[in-house]
Amino acid sequence: SLISTENAVKSFVMMFDIYDTDPINGTEFPTSLVFDTIAHKNTVYVSSDNSIASVNKDGELNYSVQFDNMDISHIATDHKGWRAVSYTDGYIPYINVYNRNGDLYASTEIESVPEHIDLYKSVVLYNNGRDVICGVVDNTKARYSAPMTIKNLIMLTRSTYMIVYENSLEIIKI
Repeated sequence: SLISTENAVKSFVMMFDIYDTDPINGTEFPTSLVFDTIAHKNTVYVSSDNSIASVNKDGELNYSVQFDNMDISHIATDHKGWRAVSYTDGYIPYINVYNRNGDLYASTEIESVPEHIDLYKSVVLYNNGRDVICGVVDNTKARYSAPMTIKNLIMLTRSTYMIVYENSLEIIKI
């Protein structure tokens, strides 16, 4: 990804052949600051300050979901291309889950802005302080109170996740 701040912030995701110095193609993201790209098979999943997107191997845009006038706090992408976005809209925190085609799967209002977030397909994992919440966004979720300060959360399978503490790991099966 490349960023230009000449007149305004805009980003580019460019695809290159490793044996050639010229790009194959690319996609421009006007008014976006791309901060993360994750490649999986023939797709690159793009995270920016105000959108999520997907670019194919030819550098063409598959989808783009804009979050204008909303503050994105976290974006998580699983190995299958599912995306979770936590954001605030009018000071109310939400989590949206998108399938690998960029279609909205589910959306829900949550208790507070999470510190960490991860997902495994439609199962979302996030925390509210030491309370860890896991489940499908629009259904009942399991709650677990962690004994220490959480440093990271990682979904391992649909029903198992790992809590990373400063000095240890804890694996939880739902």
